[in-house]
Parts: sequence; C-alpha cells; structure tokens
Amino acid sequence: MSDEPIPMRLNCPSCGELHLDVGEFATKPHHTHACQHCGMVWRPAVVPTVGVRFLPGFKNEPTPDRGPTRG
Repeated sequence: MSDEPIPMRLNCPSCGELHLDVGEFATKPHHTHACQHCGMVWRPAVVPTVGVRFLPGFKNEPTPDRGPTRG
C-alpha cells in the first residue's frame, strides 16, 4: 500500500460543502478530514486521501456562455 494520498472530491457528510486540503495537508498522507465550514470530522476511506477541487486530469475549463466551471 502506498503512502501517497489519493486525490478525492470530498464533500462534508454533514453540510455538503466541498472539503479542500491546503498547505501541508495537500500532500501529507492522512485519513481524517475536518470540514472548514461546519467542523464535522470524518474518515472517507481507510487509505490516505487528500481533498481536491479538481481530480487529476481535469481542469477549470470554460463552458459555453457561462465562463469557467465551478468546483
């Protein structure tokens, strides 16, 4: 099993807000996440994960007549 965290789009199970890991937590392997909005603490998987806005291979591309997409 790799210690490299798996990038995931993590939505808080309590309030639904998107959870983003920033700073050292963007690369540090960890299992437990805390919502920056409501404070809920949860474990989305039994492997290290990292909350990201966009999954690897996807980027913020413009959509017709609406400008950039939102994450």
